[in-house]
Amino acid sequence: MRCLAIVLLTSIAAHGQNVDLLLRNGKLWTGDGRTSAVAITQGRIVALGVETEKRKAKQTIDLRGRFAMPGFNNAHIHFLEGSLGLTKVDLTGICTLPAIQKAIVDYATAHPSAPWITGGGWEYTCFPNLRLPTREDIDAMLPNRPVFLDAYDSHTP
Repeated sequence: MRCLAIVLLTSIAAHGQNVDLLLRNGKLWTGDGRTSAVAITQGRIVALGVETEKRKAKQTIDLRGRFAMPGFNNAHIHFLEGSLGLTKVDLTGICTLPAIQKAIVDYATAHPSAPWITGGGWEYTCFPNLRLPTREDIDAMLPNRPVFLDAYDSHTP
């Protein structure tokens, strides 16, 4: 309710002003229910409801009864994992098996006392028509050192 109250107060303050974007004639989800129109200025909702449809806007989109809702951004970090990742082999953006092998060997050479080679960032999407890298691919380069590598999603070893 508090967010809706802030939006309504902002709406009163901005009444009569032109807005950047007007979404009208739709089914707009507000978090507390639905409305038919929303006015947006500088990336913020400044007005809701039927009266909003009469506003002047730099850009108006007629939703023709379609559904719309605010975007969500799941921005977050895994602080400990991310911090420790700075000390591991980073395979982010490396999209060929030979390049992955080289990065692992380069890391192993630069860290001769590390008992394990750990890291990740490899992307399985880089191998759409090929098999994924295997243990044998790494053992061919480093037969006497254990290696553990997560994919970029931190869920796939």
